[in-house]
Amino acid sequence: MLFSGCPNFLIPGAGKSGTTYLASILSQHPDIYIPSGKEPAYFSAWPERGNFKFGVHQYRKNFQEVSSETRIGEASTVYMYDPESPKLIREQLGDIPLIFILRNPVERIYSNYWQEIKAGKELPLFSEMIESGHPRFLEMLWVSRYGAHLERYFTYFSKENILVTFLDDLKDDPEAYVWKVLEFLQVSADVPDLGLYTRANDSGLPKSKLVARGLRNRRLLQTVRSLTPAWAYDYLGRTVRWARRVNEQSYVYPTIDAKSHRILLSELEADIRLTESILGCDLSSWRTTK
Repeated sequence: MLFSGCPNFLIPGAGKSGTTYLASILSQHPDIYIPSGKEPAYFSAWPERGNFKFGVHQYRKNFQEVSSETRIGEASTVYMYDPESPKLIREQLGDIPLIFILRNPVERIYSNYWQEIKAGKELPLFSEMIESGHPRFLEMLWVSRYGAHLERYFTYFSKENILVTFLDDLKDDPEAYVWKVLEFLQVSADVPDLGLYTRANDSGLPKSKLVARGLRNRRLLQTVRSLTPAWAYDYLGRTVRWARRVNEQSYVYPTIDAKSHRILLSELEADIRLTESILGCDLSSWRTTK
């Protein structure tokens, strides 16, 4: 055990697939503790995203307010695609329950692109980014290779401790989806309303790209967090999220163009089939061209 009150379950991803929403819902359950600051990312040394280098003392700050909760968790999407994360988690936390949320990988990449724009990043047009092999696109593509990532987790963790779910199921029936997760975590499903229809992330564009970049600068935020006393940790997280919302303006993203969709499918076809093989399910809807 890393420390008293350390996590006994994790939500490793995938990013842009409902992890923020699920973490928000579960945190309202009286028997579950999830820190308000998403993405502690301790079990990762991935460049600019992993926080393993900051040490367990820094990680422990996220769980200072744990009291009588029986389930303690956190959601860090970098754990999904960092090849070292499964080994680090298993070594330090043991064979704990893991919850994955998968989304159509083409849609995930497109949503990821607009998240970057929302964060004030300077990127080319989506179609240009794909066709040029832009480094950020290649990373987005890597994140969406679910089969490769799940293979690693099934190597380190028991099958019964891995719950793989789908964003479409969450959208179609939030109550049934959350009940399934609560059953997996072995906590009571007989709880008050958990705000199931409250969105955790809305689309939008930044009013100021400079401000947006500052509020999502991982290195800067991690430095500030390291200097923040434990009692103010939750307040810091709420303040940052409030500032992000204030700096956003509503915007409806355009749909992905057909050519970009076909290119992404050709890149992901083999991994989609690998994911089907690992999970024993039909993901043919993910292979439908526009």
